[in-house]
Amino acid sequence: GKIAFDSCLKFFNLKKKDFKFYHGAKYKILNNLVLVASYHPSPRNVNTKRLDKKKMVFLLMGLK
Repeated sequence: GKIAFDSCLKFFNLKKKDFKFYHGAKYKILNNLVLVASYHPSPRNVNTKRLDKKKMVFLLMGLK
């Protein structure tokens, strides 16, 4: 989720203001590395319908 996304930005010394977190966001951060944002599949996100199986599968299939 967002915590992991922000941790990746910090690890690569990238500025948060240049990268907006939303489910499905993709950012090329190095020549061969893409950072993909996704909601965490926690019970809270699933129960509130923020994330469901269809959304997660759609995101993962788009990474091929």
